[in-house]
Amino acid sequence: MGISRSEIIDLISQLNEYVNEISGGYTLYLHQDASADVGGYLLLTHEDPDDIETDVGPFTITANGQELEQWATAAGEPGLTELQHGPYEVHGHAEKTAGTKDPTLYAEIYKRAAGGAETLLGTTEASSIILSADTPFSIHVSIPEQTILIDDRIVVKLFGNQEGSGTDPTISVYVEGDKLTRLRVPVSIGDIGAATPVVWRDPAAFDFDKGDLIDNTNWNDLDLSGIIGAGYENVIINARLKDNAANSRFSVRNNGNINAIGRSRAYILVANQTQEQLFFAGLDSGRIVEIEANPKPTDWDNIDISVLVYW
Repeated sequence: MGISRSEIIDLISQLNEYVNEISGGYTLYLHQDASADVGGYLLLTHEDPDDIETDVGPFTITANGQELEQWATAAGEPGLTELQHGPYEVHGHAEKTAGTKDPTLYAEIYKRAAGGAETLLGTTEASSIILSADTPFSIHVSIPEQTILIDDRIVVKLFGNQEGSGTDPTISVYVEGDKLTRLRVPVSIGDIGAATPVVWRDPAAFDFDKGDLIDNTNWNDLDLSGIIGAGYENVIINARLKDNAANSRFSVRNNGNINAIGRSRAYILVANQTQEQLFFAGLDSGRIVEIEANPKPTDWDNIDISVLVYW
């Protein structure tokens, strides 16, 4: 028995509600490492950093509004087509190491297009004064709902101000280790895990038929990268199956799985009758899944495959 569209919608909604309740948002960590492909920026990513605590400074603040450092997400991240209205929070740790003036920090949040153009989305309030000891800070800005492109990046820029009299302050800004300096982005219904949106397709024709498949009974790759862009991690496939013998089987699994039960499988229950089945699989970075047909594909009347949902 297949799973209906409404049941899939309910399942995804429940998962997203759970994500919202337990996380309050999508976390992007500020790293010490340079961005791999955006010159002059450090890396901003959802991957929890595993390096020791590091000072990305020191920075001597000589004027208000001085840019200290900037971070950009990796290619394909966050992989969204919409940013939700809500509070964006930058949380971190800093310390004044020299000077007598009082330093404060604020941040600007941008979206960055593939061509490099940046659009300012919002500017946080200033932090409390950074003291001559490890000082945690949390700065916020409420950003209206934004439409972005699937290959847009998120950028965080950190700025310093100074107040009072005396000498210019020097500060350290700590990332990684126990500090885990980070940006929190609101999560919406429809955003799961790596924050890719749920995409429902409405194909006018099947994406593959038995002639597109490797003609043996082994597990073989099925490349979905022509349909699914980078950054997506899960897929639901519909298959329309017909064979002239009962107990023929068709299976789908994650690329690289080897265990017998780590797959979705359908058996032909009645010979010469068409049946449809939904298959669930995880996607690797190349958006490849593995399929198995037994008997081999050309021995079937029909194996017609369409990608219905991915996220």
